[in-house]
Order: sequence, then C-alpha cells, then structure tokens
Amino acid sequence: MTGMPACLTAVDKLTAHSPLSLDLFPTIALMKGKHMASPLEIYREYQKRLRAQDFDHLGEVVNLEGFTETCLGLTPRWTIGFDVALQNVQKNIFSAFSEMQMTTEEIVEGQETVVLRNRTEATHTGEFLGIPPTGRRFSYDSITIAHVKDGRFVGQWVQLDLWGIYQQLTAAERREA
Repeated sequence: MTGMPACLTAVDKLTAHSPLSLDLFPTIALMKGKHMASPLEIYREYQKRLRAQDFDHLGEVVNLEGFTETCLGLTPRWTIGFDVALQNVQKNIFSAFSEMQMTTEEIVEGQETVVLRNRTEATHTGEFLGIPPTGRRFSYDSITIAHVKDGRFVGQWVQLDLWGIYQQLTAAERREA
C-alpha cells in the first residue's frame, strides 16, 4: 500500500478482522476515496435508528456525550448529552402523542448542517402543555437545524408550532367558554 498514510494502514489492520465497517468512519472512508455521508444522510440514519428504538447503535451516528439540543418552548436551556435529550423527547413528545407521521416539506443542506421543515400529524394521547389527552388528531409544523461534525450528529435546535398545537388541542374548550 504505497502512498497510503500510516494511520489508514493501521485502521485497515484493526478493522480487517472486525465486524466494523468503514461506513462508521466516514472521514477515513473519504480519505480512501469512498463516499462520505452527508449531514442529511447522517440525520436520516439517526432518525431511522431512533424510530426503531435502536438505542444500542445510536452512538455510531450520534456524539452521545457532546450532543447539545434545544427544543424552544419545551426545554428551558441547551441540553447537554444525548441521554438527557432522549429523556426530553420521551417526556414531551413520545408520551403525549401517538400515531405520528412526519413529512419533510423542505431541506437545506450545508457542509456540517441540515435544516428541515417538517409537517407532523399525530393523535393526542397523553398530557401536553398541561392539556390532558383529548384523543384528537392534529398537525403541526416544525423547523429542525441539525449539526454534524466528523461524520456524527452532534446536536439540534428544534422549533415546534406550539401555539398551533395548543389551539388545536383546546379548540372545544375555547368554544364552550
């Protein structure tokens, strides 16, 4: 392997008899002339594993320790660490909504960032914003700015249309008042 940097030949030796794939090491794969995953591909892989509840393998695409997140209106400040972020999503979204269907309406991608405008439909089956479950089907828009560094998802900023959700979930209460 003449002309190959020493660090790459060492990686070849380490991974030759290992189940690990160079796909898990996009920077090394790029140096070897292979495709490096884009921020959108990394984010979609994260979403796929999250939906499948494949928590054992999230660390392959997420920086679990250095992860930062804010969900405006639902988290009071930046969340540090993926475990805390996952607990927030579980408490604020997954426990309140079921039958969620998300459609990505628009994507803007940069070198280390992907911005997504999403439309989500869900059923209100748990307490949300202090509102007890209504069983109503509703929809909302959201913006996500996801950050990627060194081939791993490192954080996101999320803005849900909380006012729109609130209006849909309390519509009958407002009419009766």
